[in-house]
Amino acid sequence: MLAAIVTRLEKYLGEALNVLGPYIRMEEQDDLAFIVLADEGLLNLPLEGLSMLQHPSIRSVTRDFGMQILMNRLEIGADADEDQARGGSSAKGKRESAKPPKGDKKKKKGCAELEPIRVPGGETGFALDPFADGAGCPDCFGLLSTFTKALKDGGMSHAKSWKSVAGHEPKTKGVYDRVPSSSELVSLLLSSSLFFLFGPGSLLSTVLPLQISGIALDNLKLAVLLDRVVTPEVDRAQSQRGVVTFGSIVSNSKETAAMLSLIGVNSVATNQWSCSTAENAERLARLLKDLTSEGGGLGKGIAALQAAQPSDEPDEHVTKKGGKKPKTPKTANKSKTPAKTPATGEPTKPFVAPRPPGFTLNTVVYGLPHAVVT
Repeated sequence: MLAAIVTRLEKYLGEALNVLGPYIRMEEQDDLAFIVLADEGLLNLPLEGLSMLQHPSIRSVTRDFGMQILMNRLEIGADADEDQARGGSSAKGKRESAKPPKGDKKKKKGCAELEPIRVPGGETGFALDPFADGAGCPDCFGLLSTFTKALKDGGMSHAKSWKSVAGHEPKTKGVYDRVPSSSELVSLLLSSSLFFLFGPGSLLSTVLPLQISGIALDNLKLAVLLDRVVTPEVDRAQSQRGVVTFGSIVSNSKETAAMLSLIGVNSVATNQWSCSTAENAERLARLLKDLTSEGGGLGKGIAALQAAQPSDEPDEHVTKKGGKKPKTPKTANKSKTPAKTPATGEPTKPFVAPRPPGFTLNTVVYGLPHAVVT
């Protein structure tokens, strides 16, 4: 189903992709950060699945709502660089020192150099099902232990300085002894540089848009929203507390990312459609491995996630009768590097990437791709 949508999307955008394709193939650098600026209708589609955007020269693919919002993000990042420069040398001296040596290879004209956005890991906040929407959902039991294990698998540990808002783990099935207020979640957003939402309910189902539309979240550099665990039990719990989710802004990740972007959040990673808690835990672990590693970052983490296979996916080599077929050895960069001629180094034929599964295309990033957790 998803592959069919991507195929039709490529046919619809065929003319635009044909114009853009040669510019991507002409780039000499192999770490392009590609930001898609699309209208409202296209943002509802899996744009990251386009084969052209999986060219080996593209390091990461993120999206944004328009040129004005993107330029505002870049301006905020530039102001942060100037603030850091005032602590040592002047901004002018910083710009001069950032110039590459004479012997270094120059970047092609038109490619902007993005400085990393450093996100302090000590200023992390997380929310785990604050209103206990998953109290009656078996898939949502043990959220804290699942979240902690995902952090550990991703190379991050739960520090004492972290702040959290969470419905307490049930002492018995479906019974919670405390439900936080929405104001606690707003305070958590205001005090965090890195924010995780992990659980069944969306952000706007726990805090109303009117409660955050008037605040400034300039300090919040990165929000990772791993939610959308949609089950009958979760829908029933939300309807009982007056949350209308179907077809509303509350359940739409695009609208949530847009609101957070307008009030100052630099980058927002979010799910596009429903999934399971186990899938969200795996996404978090895979993403953190690049966010916290040297030379990594948000863009590389999303690219790795979009190229990965879910660990719980059935083995394609297992037959219906239960027997196993012999696996063929994998070659290095089989799906990423096309054959090249020795003379020019150009691909001998157009590069066509394989269709990623739905697991990989679910999580997308709105905003800049160069956030790094320090």
